[in-house]
Amino acid sequence: MQKLLLAAEEALTERWISDRTWNLIDDRKEAKKRKYQAYIRAKAQAEAVNYRKLDKEVKKSCKQDKKDWIESVCTEAQEAANRNDIRSLRGVVRQLTA
Repeated sequence: MQKLLLAAEEALTERWISDRTWNLIDDRKEAKKRKYQAYIRAKAQAEAVNYRKLDKEVKKSCKQDKKDWIESVCTEAQEAANRNDIRSLRGVVRQLTA
């Protein structure tokens, strides 16, 4: 049962997202909650500004994480191609296209 849960969790999470980005996503989720729970208009506006700032950071971080991941996988594919290791190369291509 434990193995099944771990496999499901791994399938649901993106491999290329870093821990820093996950932390930013959690912060953004909390900021959104605070924005909707604010009763005073000025506080709600301040929370909205904070939320937009965190949203931009999350998007930027995700974009950089994905770029870094693709570059590392492509480097791995190039090394496999240079070694004529077709099995590894096929696995890397499958990883990129999945």
